[in-house]
Amino acid sequence: MFIGNALLGLVGYGQEDTLEDSSKAAEDSKSDRLCGGALVTPPEGMSLLLHGRITGGVGKDMMVLTQWDSRSTLLRMVTADQGPDDPNPGILLETPECFPIAFLCCKDAAVRNFKLFKPDHSEFAVMTSEPGSSRVTVNREDGTVMAFVCVDMMGHVANVVGRQGELLATVSPQRKGNGGSESEDVRVLRLAPAVDAGVIVCALLVVMKLGIGHI
Repeated sequence: MFIGNALLGLVGYGQEDTLEDSSKAAEDSKSDRLCGGALVTPPEGMSLLLHGRITGGVGKDMMVLTQWDSRSTLLRMVTADQGPDDPNPGILLETPECFPIAFLCCKDAAVRNFKLFKPDHSEFAVMTSEPGSSRVTVNREDGTVMAFVCVDMMGHVANVVGRQGELLATVSPQRKGNGGSESEDVRVLRLAPAVDAGVIVCALLVVMKLGIGHI
């Protein structure tokens, strides 16, 4: 379990990444990041909270990623699907100051295909899922597998694993108090060190848009 509660370093588009990487491996993979400022730097990983829900329907939804203790916002996810005539429906990932970090294009959601773009409009990743599957595959633009999101049989918990099976993140409902009821609108996101939180969040958004389980 990843229980670190240190700050997640976030920078807006056009700003410099002022945080030092937690490992040489993280530094070597810098060019592979969606957002350098969304790298999990604490060596023990960290736990955050996802508030809200992104649905598969038409309309505007918003989710926020917050720190565990202070509940201050780290990321915002805003969707603006305007129906079949919208030429580019999707979800915008941004900082609290509204600096764009990424755009998840949902125009091919009907065929379970989502493209992830950087703020400079370059394609970063493609996320897909087979019909009836409880798994989402995250591939780089060149086809290299980055990660898999696997939802459990009950549909409430998901693991994000790397291409070699290493655990990158887990997401589960937050429980109110000790042994209390689950909150459908708040989820605990536990992240391993050196993980790109932006990519993980976007992969979970795809799970929600596809209606896989009850994540």
